Parts: sequence; structure tokens; C-alpha cells
Amino acid sequence: MMPEMNKPVIIMHDLRSIQNVGAILRTAACLGDFIVYCTGHTPYPLIEGDPRMPHLAAKQSRAMAKTSLGAENMLDIRIGILGDVLDELREQGYDMVACEQDARSITLGSWVPQARTAVLFGNEPQGVEGGILDQMDRIVEIPMHGNKESLNVASAAAICLHHLTESLIHSNI
Repeated sequence: MMPEMNKPVIIMHDLRSIQNVGAILRTAACLGDFIVYCTGHTPYPLIEGDPRMPHLAAKQSRAMAKTSLGAENMLDIRIGILGDVLDELREQGYDMVACEQDARSITLGSWVPQARTAVLFGNEPQGVEGGILDQMDRIVEIPMHGNKESLNVASAAAICLHHLTESLIHSNI
């Protein structure tokens, strides 16, 4: 099942932390009406037709609920294989954007989101793999002006998704 036209998409690929996933879901539910894909090893809340063992699905859902605070029940959450998800979204005309530090990245402030945008967030310590970045239409980076070189993925997602939402609202898309 593909996203409704112009509905922004979040892709969380290979995130390890249930708490980070829960925090991103909570941010998404606060900022708008997103479709969320969990790919790779990303934990996800209980979903219809859940393929996991029931006890594992229940355990992960309980742990995630501590940070998502019910957001998992407010969003359209899907699981998938990253390559398939990217192909399907691209066929639907989505602009594929990774939030990552990379030599090819543009600053978040210079990014003008399109009506159909899918934003990819990657693994906590390694980020988005180079081969996956090669498949993106653009890579956006949050400039770091302090002493630390990177943000937690949930913090980066909050900043990036806020920029996306505000841009779409103000452009009347």
C-alpha cells in the first residue's frame, strides 16, 4: 500500500534504539500527518499482521510506548525492505532525502522540500550507508556550530521534520 499523494514520509533504517524510534514517532505525531516506514533492523510498534513472535512484538511495543506516549497509534506505520520502499516511493514521484553528514550534503536551511518528500534517517553510530546515500535525490545536513560534531538521531529527526513541516505549511503545498 503506497502513501497518499503529497503525504510526507519518514523512513527509519537500521535504527537500534527503541527509545529513539519512539521519540521520532512522537515528534512526527506532533508535527503532522506522516507515513512512517521502519526498515532493516529498526524496531517498530505492534502493527496489523505483525510478523514477529507475539511476545517480542508486545515487549518492543511496551518499551516504545514509554517514549512515543501513544504516537504509535496516531501514525500510519509500515514495515518494509528499504530497496523496495525507495523504489515504490520514487515511482510515486517522491523526492528522496537523507538527513546525514556527507561531503555532498546541503545545509538544512537551504533545502526547499517538495510536496512529495520522503526523509531517511539512519543507524545511530554509522548513519546512512554510502550506497544508500547514492540513491538519494539530495542529502541534507544540520550545521553544527558547537563543540560536538553530531546529534542523536531523534534530535536530528525533530529538527529536520520541523523544517520540512514548516516549509510545506508556508508554501501552501
